[in-house]
Amino acid sequence: MRFFRALYQMIAGRLVSEVEAKANNGSTNVTLSLKQETGDGKYFVVLALKSAGNYQYAHFSRPQFDMFAAKVAAIHADLSNR
Repeated sequence: MRFFRALYQMIAGRLVSEVEAKANNGSTNVTLSLKQETGDGKYFVVLALKSAGNYQYAHFSRPQFDMFAAKVAAIHADLSNR
């Protein structure tokens, strides 16, 4: 049931803001979208990877995205030290 709820949120949620970057030598668009659920107003994040013939999406609740962002920051800090 959670899968269908997340899928519905990704489609029906209101877009608040969005950032985009390129990956795989420019052949993949990576998009992070901050969205708001239409029913209860909760915020969530959608990570989309779009390349020729292949679309993949990941739905993050706010706590899940906070953990993901902290891990990205840790990798970024490690990369900065090299």
